[in-house]
Amino acid sequence: MARRRSRRRRKDPGLFDEALQRDWSFSAAIAAGCLVIGFVVLPLLTLSNPHLALLTTVVRPLATLLAAGFGLIALAKLIRAQRTARPSRREPAISAEDPFDTGEPEPLAVVSSEPQPVDPGHDRPGE
Repeated sequence: MARRRSRRRRKDPGLFDEALQRDWSFSAAIAAGCLVIGFVVLPLLTLSNPHLALLTTVVRPLATLLAAGFGLIALAKLIRAQRTARPSRREPAISAEDPFDTGEPEPLAVVSSEPQPVDPGHDRPGE
């Protein structure tokens, strides 16, 4: 009987196996779905019947546990994807060299606090 289960499991991978093999967004969507079903949909469906409201108290911790598990898978896959996509630190993405740099220092501008004399011939236009 154990062999039948192992053969069946190999043919039909479960949701957990799919989450481990797929992209991080798949696991994040499953985690979000667990939270929405456990905290929004199921309480709305059991709102009118107090006996079914007990079902909500049982399902909420399970939904939270599943969402945390799939969320951790999504987070681990996202971090791994960002590490592999990040450029190496040895090669800068933008060159730090200035193409207009001639190697000579630029002259400093001298600023005086005294007012400069005004040329009287250019005060009035047209003269």
